[in-house]
Amino acid sequence: VCTASAVMHNHYWYLFRIGTGVIKIRSANYGRTNGYTCSAGVPAEQRTNVWCNQPEAYSILSQRCDGSQYCELNVGPEQFPDPCANTFKYLNTSYSCLHADTSVTCEHEVGELNCGAGVIKVFRATYGRRDGTTCTSGRPPRQLVNVNCFQSRTLQISNSCNGKNSCSLTTSHPSFSDPCYGTYKYLEVTYGCYPASKFSTTIWFSVQERIPH
Repeated sequence: VCTASAVMHNHYWYLFRIGTGVIKIRSANYGRTNGYTCSAGVPAEQRTNVWCNQPEAYSILSQRCDGSQYCELNVGPEQFPDPCANTFKYLNTSYSCLHADTSVTCEHEVGELNCGAGVIKVFRATYGRRDGTTCTSGRPPRQLVNVNCFQSRTLQISNSCNGKNSCSLTTSHPSFSDPCYGTYKYLEVTYGCYPASKFSTTIWFSVQERIPH
């Protein structure tokens, strides 16, 4: 079940947490569309502009959160370009929880996504290293110390695997550049399996959703 505060204002941490499955952002706006949300202690002149919208908010939040079990960021100009100066803004979001599985393929190895009679929908794919425990067998410590190595590979893996019953995964994909030379990396893919008759690129069905007001 999704649980989160979906309206947060300037300079506060915005956090989604879900028990199982992954996040799919449905809508997002950073700005102000009414005079009462996040209004406590805010001067009236900072609440009068109710036509304040940041068109990039959905894209920014989707790239940051889609396919993850949790997501956090600082709500403010560090993450979102300011759409309206001198207006007290907030981030308003609706999102869904989707059932998902995770596949990990170590560098130089071959992995597979297999949905049997169903078809694959990739939510998120990352290449690099984000912890010191995954894909460590036989590797010297110096190849495991950098845990801030990250590259998104969602587009490439989605193009290769979406709509198929099974799909081979390799870290030697021609479009994969090396995000951290000297670090032993792995490909982590979060995906779901769906009936072929219901598959589409916007297959957000049978989900639980919470949209606080």
